[in-house]
Amino acid sequence: IQLFQLEGEGGESFYDYYLQALDCGWHVAPTVGQDNHHGNWGDEGLSRTGVLAKELTEGALYEAMAARRVYATEDPDFYVDYRLNGNLMGSVMGAAEGLEASVVLYDATDGPEALVEVIGAGGAVLASGSTADGTLSLSVPAGSPYYFLWISQPDGDAAMTAPVWVDDFADMGI
Repeated sequence: IQLFQLEGEGGESFYDYYLQALDCGWHVAPTVGQDNHHGNWGDEGLSRTGVLAKELTEGALYEAMAARRVYATEDPDFYVDYRLNGNLMGSVMGAAEGLEASVVLYDATDGPEALVEVIGAGGAVLASGSTADGTLSLSVPAGSPYYFLWISQPDGDAAMTAPVWVDDFADMGI
């Protein structure tokens, strides 16, 4: 399982379940979209799952989703590129003393202005800042097993990135 749906039909939120999954150690990324049973898929709302793929091909899309390089957004033309110490969202990195979150935002319709919050274990806000030009870097305290961004746009739309996980153990397999 690589992806986790954040919202059900009618806007039912699964955010608390998502945090619970992350806190249990699951490496899953958020998705949102057209969960409806009315036959009007793609027309029910504006929420979308953004996929950071190397190119617009079926193989590249599947590769990006398998690597959890996705974000959930309520704005259909919102672009997010989030990295922690240079590691792209969805990545697993080794432990580090100093952590730097960087984000690039783009929205052709509404502009790149946004409040960016770095969220860690238990949903705690670990750092925050605003951007007017679509770029922002934030120092983040170490100690959380994962870090994702919650982004709030001035028009009320929000987006949430996949985490970057910070693991300091060796995967021994089964």
